Amino acid sequence: DENTKVYVRGLPWSTTEDEVKEFFATCGEMTSVELPLQDDGRSSGTAIIQFNDTAGAAASIEQNGADFGGRWLSIKYSTNKPVNGPRPPSEKDP
Repeated sequence: DENTKVYVRGLPWSTTEDEVKEFFATCGEMTSVELPLQDDGRSSGTAIIQFNDTAGAAASIEQNGADFGGRWLSIKYSTNKPVNGPRPPSEKDP
């Protein structure tokens, strides 16, 4: 699985999908942009962006710490595990 998906935190709750696409447009072609909602339907302030290639994702990682609507963005490569999923117990050596 190539690193073409990034996870963005720190977005203002009012952010739209179009604003996210516009902000990251210079990074490369995006195949999908998701703005997950909280259980109550409000924005979670996060986005999951799938880029067409690894270069686009790498360029978006360069935006880590950038200002977006007065907030600092945290951008990292997304993993396939659920964000709030249970963690497996840590294995300790005997």
